[in-house]
Amino acid sequence: MKSRSLSAYPMLVAAVAIWGASYPVTRYVLRDIPPFTLAFLRYGLAGLLFALCMGGRLRVPRSETGTVLLLGVTGGAAFVTFMNLGMAFTTGISGALLSGAPPLITALLALAILREPLGGWTAAGLAAGIAGVACVAGSSLLPGGASYASLGGNILILASQCSWALYTVMAKRAAGRMPGAVAGAWTVIAATGLLFPFALAESVWGRPCALTGGALRAILYLAFINTALAYLFWNRALHFVGAATAAGFQFIQPLSGALVAMALLGEVPTLLLMAGAVLILAGVSLMARAGKRTGDTTDSSLRCA
Repeated sequence: MKSRSLSAYPMLVAAVAIWGASYPVTRYVLRDIPPFTLAFLRYGLAGLLFALCMGGRLRVPRSETGTVLLLGVTGGAAFVTFMNLGMAFTTGISGALLSGAPPLITALLALAILREPLGGWTAAGLAAGIAGVACVAGSSLLPGGASYASLGGNILILASQCSWALYTVMAKRAAGRMPGAVAGAWTVIAATGLLFPFALAESVWGRPCALTGGALRAILYLAFINTALAYLFWNRALHFVGAATAAGFQFIQPLSGALVAMALLGEVPTLLLMAGAVLILAGVSLMARAGKRTGDTTDSSLRCA
């Protein structure tokens, strides 16, 4: 079981690195596709892929209907709605930077809801990661930094991060009752149904879509890589690591998102940004070490065979 727990770390790294890129990519595609339509297309295509690949394996007990709906609301509809609306007002790098907020929120929720204690290494990792996020955020406010972010957009992005933190804790609680692939698939499918009426209203009363080649490529990335693959990795890893430890890996998001924002949106790195990157990676290392030293905080009863 220890080797299977260690295998969860590469999945966590891959998932959050992919998610970090979603902020500048979303900022890019929102020029052509309005926010609710983009959210629906992203989750709808990913949900279709899950349905085609998993088929009958998607069945869950009726008693889990409420859980599935909550996963779809917190980790799908609410998360992506706040994210897309926020990214319409703020910059790609600002959204990526704010994606470093969930680890502290999740660790506190895990302590309150799951009774996962914060050990010394976990606390040190959180501190290093938060310091790294602060450095990266500060770099955008210096001369030559990315840009000044819209306060309203940043508030919406923070709301999406709170929603994601709550999702991580609830997905952890569901990990013992359904496989990670099933939890991830139903998160996406439920979110698609919840987003449909908003996307329909937007198509009638909102601005029209402009499905350019760049927009289409971005939508396919957000649907199949950013949503389907990354959700699969994340929920699978939650079977073997604690919610607080998994959340610590989200410090990679600001780093990967900032790098993609530089390439896609033309932003320039600074020394403070590089210092933040070092601290972020140190925080991830400490959080992973905490899981290895303690055997993680996941009780065997929460794991699937």
